Amino acid sequence: MAEFDAERLEEFLRPARIAVVATVARDGTPQVTPVWYGYEDGLLTVAASESSAKVHNLRRDPRLSVCVYSGERGEEYAALYGRAELAHGDSVWPQVRGIVERYENPENVDNYMRELMAERFVIITLAPDRVLFGP
Repeated sequence: MAEFDAERLEEFLRPARIAVVATVARDGTPQVTPVWYGYEDGLLTVAASESSAKVHNLRRDPRLSVCVYSGERGEEYAALYGRAELAHGDSVWPQVRGIVERYENPENVDNYMRELMAERFVIITLAPDRVLFGP
């Protein structure tokens, strides 16, 4: 079982901040992307296009690092590490919508979802093995 301050992590991830996910590219270099996320019951979720580099990378190598920071200057951060699980198909849309609702103005959610639903999406789930807090 992973040992870290789960309450502190939940409190830190509650606001709709920007996360940066890092996966391992085929040539071994890190591939990083800023994303929106959801966090519930100890699981961090990210919605991604099935054709994205991060999804291709995770299918080959499920190791995932995520850094979420506060403020414009990154005064505080939480870095999460572990192995991602991928879900696809029509069952992902409620989770995608939940993430969109955290960030988008309520009057724009339906239009935003219509645009996203033109693509195939994946939900990336991380149950972190390790979490570091800074500073």
